[in-house]
Amino acid sequence: MKKTIQRKPQFRTQVVTFEDSQHKSIYKCPASELAKEFIKTIPEKEQANAEYVKDVFEVLNGTLHGSSIEYDYLPLPSVEDKVIECLQKRRIDQATKWLDDFIARINSLPVTKTLPIEFLTIIARSETCDFESARCLCPGLIDLIPRNVLCKNDNWIIIDNEWSFRFAVPVSFVIFRSIYSIAVLYQNLIRLNASRNEPAVVFFKSGHKTYYIPLKWSRFLTQLDIRTSTMLRWETAFQKYVTGISSQLDKRVPDRPQCRTAFFCTNLFVRSKLTHLSLLRRAEKRAARFIDTFCNHDRWLKP
Repeated sequence: MKKTIQRKPQFRTQVVTFEDSQHKSIYKCPASELAKEFIKTIPEKEQANAEYVKDVFEVLNGTLHGSSIEYDYLPLPSVEDKVIECLQKRRIDQATKWLDDFIARINSLPVTKTLPIEFLTIIARSETCDFESARCLCPGLIDLIPRNVLCKNDNWIIIDNEWSFRFAVPVSFVIFRSIYSIAVLYQNLIRLNASRNEPAVVFFKSGHKTYYIPLKWSRFLTQLDIRTSTMLRWETAFQKYVTGISSQLDKRVPDRPQCRTAFFCTNLFVRSKLTHLSLLRRAEKRAARFIDTFCNHDRWLKP
């Protein structure tokens, strides 16, 4: 059972797997009384999305039973699974190819060029923006990220449609979130892949922590028509919309590109599978001091 207890009560759901001798199903159920209405809106979103993306993606539609939705269980890998499998094998080019294909599919969806006022007001909570119009998906599939798309040969299936809206959402933000979701969850794996041949570049900083992505992924962001710093603010606002909690850490983009070809803490201690928490903390502090001391070493590149 998977619960979303960090959300606002009206958005809390839980996923339950049911299996008998002949069939396996997934049920999405409300995890609070207030979430029942939210659950009931999802089948309508699935139908609208299925029509919208029919030339590019399939959509897994569920059946509403009272206040729960039943889905067929699909034993398929997600696009995220494929990307992470490549990173685990240190195959950056193949991981990049999966993201290339995924983003190409997003870019091939029908778009509307407009100023997404409802998105800016309801989700981004922004009164101003630094663009006059943007390419937008409508309906706004804000959670169309690699984790929520399953792969079956050439058929790619969207499995999670709860965070889609009737109003327009910028395509750039959807693509940004695809890279952001992987960078945040798999930062150690990304760092393990850094080398002189495959350097990592700073994506953003949050408090004292720095998040990197492979240098080859940076073009996914530089090709977007909205600033990364703007979309970082939007991501924080979207998380607040879902959870009601505002991050106290200021997310920011560095003034100029910063690359790394090695991460001492990750390489020395994650690879050795050191798991004792106190030892990990001491190791991280030692590694941080070491990196600060030698920040001008040739392993730190500033193009």
